[in-house]
Amino acid sequence: MKCLSIPRKFRTRTFAILLTCAAQIAAPVTFAQTSVSASNSVDDELAEAEKLVANVDFEGAIPVLERIAKRNGLSHEQLVRVYKNLATAHAVVGHAGPSRDYFVKLIGIDPDFKIDQNMSPRVKAPYFEARGSWSAQSIRPGIEATANVHRGTDSRIVVTLRDPTRMASKVVVGYHWEGSDPFIVKSSAAAPTTTVVVPPSSNDKASYLEIYAQGLDANDGVLFESGSATKPIVIEAPAATAAGPGQGNGEKDRSVFASPVFWIVAGAVIVGGATAAYFLARPNDPATSQQINPILNCGGKPCQ
Repeated sequence: MKCLSIPRKFRTRTFAILLTCAAQIAAPVTFAQTSVSASNSVDDELAEAEKLVANVDFEGAIPVLERIAKRNGLSHEQLVRVYKNLATAHAVVGHAGPSRDYFVKLIGIDPDFKIDQNMSPRVKAPYFEARGSWSAQSIRPGIEATANVHRGTDSRIVVTLRDPTRMASKVVVGYHWEGSDPFIVKSSAAAPTTTVVVPPSSNDKASYLEIYAQGLDANDGVLFESGSATKPIVIEAPAATAAGPGQGNGEKDRSVFASPVFWIVAGAVIVGGATAAYFLARPNDPATSQQINPILNCGGKPCQ
């Protein structure tokens, strides 16, 4: 067999061209493999884990779900999905303890969750055990944000955290006035009550304040939320009341009804009117006559 001979002076250049072509041919395959196996999207990983659960591969789903549970910044909806699938997968493979613990967490962040009645007794048992532990709690877990909003003066946001099992490590409060962007976010350690003072808006025409509050876990996952940055709570700011006569300058109310003289005169008129009505309503008495003789005293005795 006769081999192709390449002159020495062209060998280096030819070799470089061949390497470039080989890299271009292999690149699409390498990129495709990387896209499938090394995806960093939480939603993609969750979809992968849920597919494993649907295919009854619970042993394969558990490590994927455990890895997702440790990710930072999971949304509330993502945490609910993770805890639900972990509780179910552990129950099916016979891990009753971990299953119960994840059901406790799931009910804690989603109190309205109810198990599918078609689930096997192996899954129902840890669920009802977790539900029983929550029935002993006197309060429903969650978070609530309210605000006392004013124009021209400081407003206050009050956040109430109900977390009997102490899952939350911090409370985050976001707010902004109408027409301002982005949200101003305040963070503090988890506490039953958190108050945030909101300075007045620089825009005199701002008519409402948008707020939200979240209870986060150690990985900044959203355990509880009241509103959100995408769907905030909108609270109207009442317009400032115009000062009336005599207000705003230290003067007292000059209303006639506030004067004591008015009430004295009014009382006298009422009494006088009642007396006149009484005598007018009396029947006429017969006339009487009597002689009245004046008596003069002199030194304490009648004068002679």
